[in-house]
Amino acid sequence: MRIQIKGILALSIALTAIAIGAPNNGVFKDSRDGQKYKKVKIGKQVWMAENLNYKMEGSYCYKNDETYCEKYGRLYEWDAAMKACPKGWHLPTEEEFKTLMSNVGGKKVAGKMLKSTTGWYKDGNGVDKYGFNVLPAGSRLDDGYFGTAGLDMSFWGATESVVPFVAFSLHLKYDYEGVYLSSNDKDDACSVRCLRD
Repeated sequence: MRIQIKGILALSIALTAIAIGAPNNGVFKDSRDGQKYKKVKIGKQVWMAENLNYKMEGSYCYKNDETYCEKYGRLYEWDAAMKACPKGWHLPTEEEFKTLMSNVGGKKVAGKMLKSTTGWYKDGNGVDKYGFNVLPAGSRLDDGYFGTAGLDMSFWGATESVVPFVAFSLHLKYDYEGVYLSSNDKDDACSVRCLRD
């Protein structure tokens, strides 16, 4: 009888964990090139838990070195970023990023909650509480200069600024526990995290 009760209890715990949803919710495959990406559910949103690494015109590896793409994913100019997500996924809007921040405790702590536990300069690592695993991929400026890998991260958003050559972006830095919403020149190249439709 005790063995049956223990078995029923273990099954009940397992089913509860499935119903609630664990921080890492598996992987999906990009049918365009066969690459697999981790995905994670935070609140009602399902996000890629890795930076996009789909090779296309308008995308770059940090310092033009393929080993950085393997580690950080690719950096995309904004026009490329708008077309880069696989079918069923999209580049998030400013409002969708705000929802993410709200779901992890607000913008003042979102950086700490979302950053990876290793890879950031000095004491800049996060706690990666939700399995989002933000790595400091840096960026590429429109003049071709690569800078700041290890120190910061910028994610493109789909929301355009009132200034025609600028678009919204989300930033994380090694020396800041929060995140901030800003903008970049559309010819700069930043990382992409896709959100499921």
